[in-house]
Amino acid sequence: MSDRTDITKHLVYSAWILTIIQMLKVAGSYIFINYLLESVLIIDAAFDFALILFSIGLIRLGRSLSEDIKWKLPSSFLIIASFIDIIAIILAYVNIKAGWSTSPFIYVRLAFVVVYFLVLATGFTLLKFTIDSLFKNDYLPRKGQWYIPIGILILLAPAIINWYSVLINPLVLYAWIENVSLILFLFAAFLIILGFFGLSSTMNMFQSGKYAMEDYSLDPDDANYIEDVELNENKINGDEN
Repeated sequence: MSDRTDITKHLVYSAWILTIIQMLKVAGSYIFINYLLESVLIIDAAFDFALILFSIGLIRLGRSLSEDIKWKLPSSFLIIASFIDIIAIILAYVNIKAGWSTSPFIYVRLAFVVVYFLVLATGFTLLKFTIDSLFKNDYLPRKGQWYIPIGILILLAPAIINWYSVLINPLVLYAWIENVSLILFLFAAFLIILGFFGLSSTMNMFQSGKYAMEDYSLDPDDANYIEDVELNENKINGDEN
């Protein structure tokens, strides 16, 4: 297997893993949150590790294109966001009986929520622009999408409302605020899942695009390259006969 083929498979598989786990996160927030908090934490941690795996694939992609800095920047933000969330998960598990209701963890939790969402949205925004650069160089047939960063920023609002309603004033929040929070959460979740489907599709385009084909053209000793050349020669000879 060529290096570029290996990189494209790395990106495709990790992008699909992110898509599946994101759907589990949305389902888990309703199914498990009131029954088994540990399951929610496990799903969240799985998403963070999958995001780190995907980010490593982006770094490998940047190296193969000799554009390390352009790809390391979004990857760094995504990895930092993952570690922030992992630390928050560890703190949540340590304080699982009290939740985040003891001071100063109440406001530490808010800080983790805000920073996590902002860093994550920044990482996916930079990734969108980086994918756009591949479109300009004809490596991809389409530009990056805004669904994920916009969805993450929208999700910040219900996350803050949830923090306030659970940890500050559980009985004071108006019903209409809770309804607005739910609508924003579902809309943001829809955008993020749609964005991950698009990201998975975009990563899959590398396998049959110019990016993967260049790897064979640069390595004439590669078995796949030789096989492709022989197949083309046979087609030419068949047409002449």
